[in-house]
Amino acid sequence: MTRKKGVNFILFLFIIVATIFLASSVNNMLVVSNATEYFMDKAKIPDEFIGGRHIEGDTAIEDWLKEEELVNT
Repeated sequence: MTRKKGVNFILFLFIIVATIFLASSVNNMLVVSNATEYFMDKAKIPDEFIGGRHIEGDTAIEDWLKEEELVNT
């Protein structure tokens, strides 16, 4: 009977420690996510992203980017 209580107590402590680690990890992810969003807003970084693939000899995208005022090369 005493051995069973000891095993249950150790299992209970393990579950408590695992719960604490999980809670701190979730809290850390939320803080980093909110801080990143705050930084992006303060730095006035746009939320748009343009991606494309480069085809040899096709300079249409490069020409368009050179004409844009907001694009720094």
